[in-house]
Amino acid sequence: MTLIGENFIGRRPKVTVDGAGVETSPIDDTRLLVILPFLREGQDHSLTVAYGDDESEPFVFQTTRPEHVSSEFGFGASIRVTSLSMSNVADTEISVKEAFLLANGGLGRGLSDAEETKVPGWEMAGTNRRDTISFDFDSRGQTLVMTEALPPIDRADRVNFRGLILDGSNAPDGSDGLVLDGTSEAEISEVTLIGWDGDGIRITNGSSGNTFRFVEIESVGDAGLFIDNESSFNSFTHFTVRDTGGDGISMSGDSSHNLFSDVSLEVLGRHGVHLTNRANRQHLDGLSIKGAAGHGLFLDGEASSNRFTGNITLDAIGGTGLKFSGAGVRNNLVRPIAGQRPLIRSELTGCEEYGILVEQQASFNSVALHVINQCKLGGILVVGDGTKGNTLGRPPTSHTEANLGAALLVYTEVTESGVFDDQGVVVTPAAGVRVADGAEGNLIVGVASAGNAGDGFLIEGDATRFNSILRSRQGTT
Repeated sequence: MTLIGENFIGRRPKVTVDGAGVETSPIDDTRLLVILPFLREGQDHSLTVAYGDDESEPFVFQTTRPEHVSSEFGFGASIRVTSLSMSNVADTEISVKEAFLLANGGLGRGLSDAEETKVPGWEMAGTNRRDTISFDFDSRGQTLVMTEALPPIDRADRVNFRGLILDGSNAPDGSDGLVLDGTSEAEISEVTLIGWDGDGIRITNGSSGNTFRFVEIESVGDAGLFIDNESSFNSFTHFTVRDTGGDGISMSGDSSHNLFSDVSLEVLGRHGVHLTNRANRQHLDGLSIKGAAGHGLFLDGEASSNRFTGNITLDAIGGTGLKFSGAGVRNNLVRPIAGQRPLIRSELTGCEEYGILVEQQASFNSVALHVINQCKLGGILVVGDGTKGNTLGRPPTSHTEANLGAALLVYTEVTESGVFDDQGVVVTPAAGVRVADGAEGNLIVGVASAGNAGDGFLIEGDATRFNSILRSRQGTT
């Protein structure tokens, strides 16, 4: 939620929703971004703003789910796959290819009498209704070696592959595993895509409202998942990508409001997750990245207002763990939500560059991890003119604020930054936390810096000003 007012920079107010404190981030002097918790739809909620003892009257509001598509789809054909093949001939069976061609509008030939019995409602197939593709046999663990790509998924179609493996290693160069091109409200589940030369899944041209469940992508030439061209409101649950030539997940081109839960990315040729070209308001809940040649989580190109919550694990990163770069990279949040799940954990271990890098005027972003360990160039770096208003560390929540006397404040532990030899002698010095070269108005809070091959906390540069270090501690460095 965005609040309109004045004097938000330099005097941040306390905002409560339904009596509980919530996080805020100033967009500019007249606009304040409020990070809302989960709220039930259709019920009244109350928001107040306070400066010291001066508190506003309650503002009452309700939340509603965005109407991203207009559902006008009736039920279409029920297409039963009876042959694990890519044939298209008039016989007694329906192949995988024939099922997708029917859902897209036709085979280029008529159905045989025997085929018609396997497609109830065949007259309605491919007529902008919700066709359902199902398998007449248990395809779990079976592999279909593809010599060509499947036709694009048609809008509103429902496909449960029942664990089928689609092997694209023999498909033409550049082929993508599954393609959604201007597709709305399709449902895809239980499929493994391996060996495709292009993207594992490619979603473009305003595709919206599509649902993916239990999808695995392995050994692809480019991105595991590529989303572009205003493709929004798509959801992904239990989504796994292994061994890519490009990014694990790439989102760009004004795509927004895509929702992910339980995402695992491993052995990536470029970045783990790359948001660029105004990829805004994505939400990833539960993210594991292990082994990326580039950055773990990379936001540039005006990517803003994205949220990364739940368990977050990044390990063996070839570049920087979390990198925010550019003037339009604003109001992004990386944080386990307090009180949401008590056992959530966020860890970043083993980076060839920095643990967290905020640069080139990226502003008003907030990152809170439990552990930042063994990053060779430094744990946290906030750098450059116009890089301002960022919060790094673990600020107290409404729960910990009530228990500060009991020493329950939990820190972001920044440890072992730099390079040591086998005897523990420093080879490459690196600060645990560094703010430099004109960065201003940034907050380092709730950080414990220890065991680093350089300074625990370092603020340097003539124009580096108005930065704060609060509720932090330094151990041996």
